[in-house]
Amino acid sequence: MSCKFSTWQRNTLYLHSPISALNIFRNIYRRRMCSPSCRKPRSLRIKIWKNGAHRLIETHTENALTSEEFVTLERSVVESVVKRERLNVKEVDLFKAIDRWATKEVEKQRLTPGGKVKRRILGEKIVKAIRFPVMSQKEFASVVVDCDILTKKEIGFMMKHYGGVGLEASLPFMHSPRQYGTGPLHRVYRSAMHSATCWPCNGFLKDALGVSVSKPVKLQGVQHFGSEGGEYTVSLEVKDTINSFSLVKQTGTYFPEEDETHFYDGFDVMFDHPVCLEKGKVYDIVSLIKGPPSLFVTNGKEYVEALGIQFSFSNSAASSNGTKVKSGQFPALIFSTM
Repeated sequence: MSCKFSTWQRNTLYLHSPISALNIFRNIYRRRMCSPSCRKPRSLRIKIWKNGAHRLIETHTENALTSEEFVTLERSVVESVVKRERLNVKEVDLFKAIDRWATKEVEKQRLTPGGKVKRRILGEKIVKAIRFPVMSQKEFASVVVDCDILTKKEIGFMMKHYGGVGLEASLPFMHSPRQYGTGPLHRVYRSAMHSATCWPCNGFLKDALGVSVSKPVKLQGVQHFGSEGGEYTVSLEVKDTINSFSLVKQTGTYFPEEDETHFYDGFDVMFDHPVCLEKGKVYDIVSLIKGPPSLFVTNGKEYVEALGIQFSFSNSAASSNGTKVKSGQFPALIFSTM
């Protein structure tokens, strides 16, 4: 069976690349949703696309919100961003972004500028999704009040909040802080080489690899090999090798894109909740992959260093599809420092 290899996605956006909001939603939509190779129902592809885009937004929130393209997004997209539980940005900066977006909409619609008009354009769902109580009093007074988006009653509630005379339960806005993003994400590559020979992804045999670290890290995800135009269903988990306990599991459907550093087709399986890898402890990365044959690692390294952290790879007894240190799946691990 032959395998196709990509040259068509040079502008693909990855977690370690500078991004903009429009690029996330436009490029991922075009390449994943409109590709003739995508066989899933459109509604499912939309869901898959949104999940991937939101993961990027959560990590690169500030870059996305401050980009020139943000103000061109549809209101429904802005709403979906503001409602995220995890955003890597201060709440006051999130408010500045939606105020900037509303101001641009007023101009586009040739309306009379004003806070009430911006409030109407934003809609109650967006306004109520901003967590004003987590802002400092100085941030609220210097940025929010003058925009005139909130009503006098809402401002009154907030003044009581800052004065310590109002009950949190009476506030019309959420007062719990968001989960901040993970900070910068990094990749450690097992090898700079990969083979053009196809690796089976039959969905029955498991690819597995042992990994340990010299310093604690948060494992955010695992990159998998794919092939151009392919579609892959994956069940990935990280296991404690001492008791075989599953520490995290992630399943989903993925579409390969070209890695802009090493120029091969792959896809990132990101965990909803990162797993903390302890120093010196061996973990098994185990994945069940169903899809067309993929590329695979050749000349894999037993030890790789990144950011002063040594990643040690070892063969896993759980591997039934052939993955091992020297060859197989998992071209890169995606991690953040502790």
